[in-house]
Amino acid sequence: MADQAAQAIVGGVHYRVTPERVQQASQDTALTAGRVSADIQALRAYAEQLGQAWQGPAHAQFEILMKEFDTYARMLNDALMGISKGLEGNYINYKESEAQNLSNLTALGVDIPTPSSGTQFAAMSERGANFS
Repeated sequence: MADQAAQAIVGGVHYRVTPERVQQASQDTALTAGRVSADIQALRAYAEQLGQAWQGPAHAQFEILMKEFDTYARMLNDALMGISKGLEGNYINYKESEAQNLSNLTALGVDIPTPSSGTQFAAMSERGANFS
């Protein structure tokens, strides 16, 4: 149930994002890009076997289509890796912003209460964040 404690409701919208979730999404997207790339390569190898049976104009058209296939496969991989890298950048910014916010509050002498167990703040405290 720690997951529910880590949510925020703003304007009726439930936000359940933590820096760790953003980082995990980045990693998951990179893994997905790798799996998709492997699947595309397997499909390409299968199509190449079929293409060897064609000669003449059909083979020439097949080669043109395979070049397009390669272009779109590369574009898909680039898009997925771009999403992954964007999420990784967001994770770093999110984590640094949270640390700076805590530092600013502490510098102002604001008494920050000890976080409840099971929250993302408790986890941050366990990793060295100072909330007092």
